[in-house]
Amino acid sequence: MYAYDVDGLLTAVGAMALARDAANGQVTGTTLGVVADERTYNEHGEPTGYLARAGGTAVLELAYTRDGVGRITAKTETIQGRRPITPISMTWRGRLVRVEKNGVGWSNTPTTRTGTGRAGRWVGRP
Repeated sequence: MYAYDVDGLLTAVGAMALARDAANGQVTGTTLGVVADERTYNEHGEPTGYLARAGGTAVLELAYTRDGVGRITAKTETIQGRRPITPISMTWRGRLVRVEKNGVGWSNTPTTRTGTGRAGRWVGRP
C-alpha cells in the first residue's frame, strides 16, 4: 500500500508513515511502529541533523556543521548516549584535520602551509 499527498509525494509505504515539510516537500521524519526518526535541514536544503528513536529512546543522533559553501566542517555522532568517533575539524579544502573518540584526540592529520597535507599520525588508540 502506498499513499501520496495532493502534490503526488509519497506519505506512506505499508505501515511506515513519512512526514514532509509543507513548504518544500523534504522528508522530515518517518515512523514505523515504535521506531521513528527526524531530519533537519538548513535554508539550502542540506542535512544538519538526524535523530532516530526506538520506543521513545534516542539511539542515534547526528549533527552537521557546514561552511558558507555547504561543505561539512564538523560532525557530532551520538550512539545510545555515547560519542564514539567524531571528526571535529576540517580544512577549507575539505581535508580532515582532527578526529576525537569519546572526547579525546584520537587521530591527527596535519596539513602543510600549502594545503597539500601529509599522512596522519595517531595520537591515541581507538
